[in-house]
Amino acid sequence: MSKLKPCPFCGSDDVGIHEWEFLDDDTFEHIHCNNCKAQIDDFNVKDKKAIKSWNNRPLESELLNALKLALPHIRCENNEQSSIITICGEAIEKAEQ
Repeated sequence: MSKLKPCPFCGSDDVGIHEWEFLDDDTFEHIHCNNCKAQIDDFNVKDKKAIKSWNNRPLESELLNALKLALPHIRCENNEQSSIITICGEAIEKAEQ
């Protein structure tokens, strides 16, 4: 099973998958946040879309790519540049995990 990303609304790692079967033996699942109660729509397990849907963060991906492009061009005064680059680098590493 793929790893679930934290909740996109509250940032909690306390997320889970709930599965159940209907009378016709199809199994469905949805992913939910136990902290803020956010959840995605139900998906048939056969389609394998629930985790992909939960983990899909298009804006996050765009921001990450923009940060990667901007990082080499950051210029600051008074030695602030090294700490900003460190912070940005750590953010990129965390987002790519």
